[in-house]
Amino acid sequence: KKELIETKVYNKQGMIVERTYRDIKTSYKYKDTLLTSTFTQNKKSTVGSAYSYDNQDRLIHVKQFKNGKMRRETRYVYFEKNSFLLCQW
Repeated sequence: KKELIETKVYNKQGMIVERTYRDIKTSYKYKDTLLTSTFTQNKKSTVGSAYSYDNQDRLIHVKQFKNGKMRRETRYVYFEKNSFLLCQW
């Protein structure tokens, strides 16, 4: 008997909207870019991230949550030639 290890579901644009790996289910929501990702393990703990972008579609802010409470924020500040500074708290 073979164990199902991973499944993936894609939308019409070819972007992944759901991934299941063993007992972890991850869901992804988009507008033009990735807005949120949420994963649940063993139907108990839920971890999520919310993503923000600038007008050039560069990632500028990530908020990470666990069970509804914010755990970490990361901001990206871009300089010339798309080099960036990473700030976490």
